[in-house]
Amino acid sequence: FVSYGTCDMTRAAVHLLRQFEPTLPITVVDNASPDDTVARLRADANALAPFRLSHGINWHHGPALDAAMHATSARRLLILDTDTFIWRSGLAQAMTDRAEQMNAWAVGHLLHVDGDGFNVDAPNGTPYVHPHCALIDTAAYQTLARA
Repeated sequence: FVSYGTCDMTRAAVHLLRQFEPTLPITVVDNASPDDTVARLRADANALAPFRLSHGINWHHGPALDAAMHATSARRLLILDTDTFIWRSGLAQAMTDRAEQMNAWAVGHLLHVDGDGFNVDAPNGTPYVHPHCALIDTAAYQTLARA
């Protein structure tokens, strides 16, 4: 999750994910929220384990996701926006199964963007997997990020 000033929403999303995916490691990258998000998430850490909170400067959404992708040792990273709520178990496994079936480096909602980053109709623009809910192969991502 990447968070900025959305304490209640972030906490709700994180607690729901933990309820339905009890062993999935969770990382929240907080972009220097001006509210008490960091303190409240720290207070929740024991109930959320395995849980990691990264915070500091406001990297903005994309660079914060990039930092999380480079910081993890996991083979795959499930990325969720803080306003994405998981209401049943099995999402991570279903997305992992789909990635393996398709030999894909990313699973999620495919969109297309123009050179300025605005959504355009397919097949115009560059395809990308929207990070509101995506599973990314970290090794493939890191290779592509260096290209």
